[in-house]
Amino acid sequence: MSNFKPITVEGTIHWAFLDRLPEQGNKYQADVCNLSDKAVTALEEFGVKIKNKGDARGNYVTGKSTKEIIPLTPEGKQFDLQGALVGNGTKAKVVLGFYNHAYTAKYGTGVGLNRLTITDFIPYGSGAVTANELMDDVL
Repeated sequence: MSNFKPITVEGTIHWAFLDRLPEQGNKYQADVCNLSDKAVTALEEFGVKIKNKGDARGNYVTGKSTKEIIPLTPEGKQFDLQGALVGNGTKAKVVLGFYNHAYTAKYGTGVGLNRLTITDFIPYGSGAVTANELMDDVL
């Protein structure tokens, strides 16, 4: 980790792997999407490269963690997912940290997902944007 000060941003969550590792990865992660212009500017000041593939995610970053990410309520308690997974479109406030890595020059500063507070929960499979719908937007 580096000496960058963490920041809090609001966005929607997509591709959440909070308590299980993705098939092609060794870190827990989630895309923090639909970032405001103010958030994009702040992230770019830290050397983060913002992603935008022209789909429902808008401007986004992928926050990662070596530990499971426990979603919280606005009161700071563990969010009861009731056996569901966090679905695409879930709204959250997220504390992001930053770090340099071997490929910082090419891919930008790394983004750590330090805290995820759910403000509007959409369970996976309940009308959230699916992976297939995202793929339909590819040109």
